[in-house]
Amino acid sequence: MNISNNIQFNSTSKASPATGKQKDWTVLLYMNGNNDIEGDILKGFLTTEETAQHDKINMLAQLGRAPQYVAHPTYKDEIDGDWGGVRRYVMKKGENGDNPREVWTSLGKHDAEIDSEITADLGKADMSSPDTLQDFLEWGMKKYPAKHYMVVLAGHGAGFLGALPDYKSKKHMSLREISDTFEEVQKNTEIKPDIVVMDACLMAQGEAAVELQNTGKYYIASEDYNYNCLPMQKTLMEVEKRMDQGKDITPEEMAGILVEQSGKFRDVPTISSINMEKMTQFIPAVKDLADKLLNTNTNPDTIRDIIKSTRGFAENDNNVKPYSDYKDLKDLALRIAGSKNIKDPDLKKSASHMADVMNSGLITDEAHAKELDEDGRGEISGLTVYIPTGGFDYDDYNFIFPGNTNKSEYEGIYRSLEFTRKTGWDKVIDKYAESAKKKSRREDVLNKLIFD
Repeated sequence: MNISNNIQFNSTSKASPATGKQKDWTVLLYMNGNNDIEGDILKGFLTTEETAQHDKINMLAQLGRAPQYVAHPTYKDEIDGDWGGVRRYVMKKGENGDNPREVWTSLGKHDAEIDSEITADLGKADMSSPDTLQDFLEWGMKKYPAKHYMVVLAGHGAGFLGALPDYKSKKHMSLREISDTFEEVQKNTEIKPDIVVMDACLMAQGEAAVELQNTGKYYIASEDYNYNCLPMQKTLMEVEKRMDQGKDITPEEMAGILVEQSGKFRDVPTISSINMEKMTQFIPAVKDLADKLLNTNTNPDTIRDIIKSTRGFAENDNNVKPYSDYKDLKDLALRIAGSKNIKDPDLKKSASHMADVMNSGLITDEAHAKELDEDGRGEISGLTVYIPTGGFDYDDYNFIFPGNTNKSEYEGIYRSLEFTRKTGWDKVIDKYAESAKKKSRREDVLNKLIFD
């Protein structure tokens, strides 16, 4: 494919007039492959492209590709010329080109060429920059009007630490930066997306949902690690089939279809759709549970044991902090409510209420791999919460989120979250953190059992 070097970015402050009549949906895919998962991002683009041409849907994408030395330093990937940088597209299905190479994707084979129409070549744009995201969203919303909007943010994710790192700039977007970006877009376009999808690992977290509560009506994310992009192509195939039958697709239905199709896709072990309007019930319920945990006379070791047994989704990486301390909130609440070792009726009542809130419309749809249902390790509800029994213990943190976050910043980031400020959950973490002396004694006992 020949690309003109004269293609320039059109700033949203001078956005072109809207093109054509209003459609039912505009889907905006912000696909950040400016990092080591470029291959997954690119395959997600190629498969979506296969189903991205319908007269009722605008499909728009901004694709970032890392330089070869970052994405695949040991071999040359000739997909679409193996260019690096950021380009903007109106997505469409094309004919097989003259590139003989084929790429295996979740839809089968695809020729190694992007067929969609390039509308701008953004060169070395920083995909972790809020300004870059804002420009893309405002361009798409102003130029391609629709009754409904869905925004998909694809890239690395790390829960409360943020998402969308760009390895070249060595930065990422914090939750607050993402939220502020959507707020600015809403001011400038008077459009609030119906659905915001975090196509990234570990982003179905209470802390993230609260911080992003004003970005859209529905928030879709996974508690777990994703091992590929969400199956947008399968979602679009189902949506288009229903549209061709004369059906209108509401935001709740669109969210449900994406969750359903993702549940059939083995690379997405968990996913849920959260009704952001229910945050007004969720936040008080978390605060009440936090208050009861802080004021209970229950032995702290009893609570710690429950925390340690609560369902998590980074358990195969026990030494990867803070991810291994992301625990399913409903499972935590149910274990507290059902514990025979807890005699505090107020705490148990608060925990039961927390579980009820999560059952009463907060999670509109959820799906997870069958083996997760059958392993007997506890509930899967759709949202995790950060609850380390080691407190903010940086000595155990052996993984730094790709970007500019250091271990010493974790605590400050967490305590500054809106979730934390409104619920006091950081005080719960402080209360149930094992002291360094106690942890040392436990390790001495364990070592004695193992080596003596």
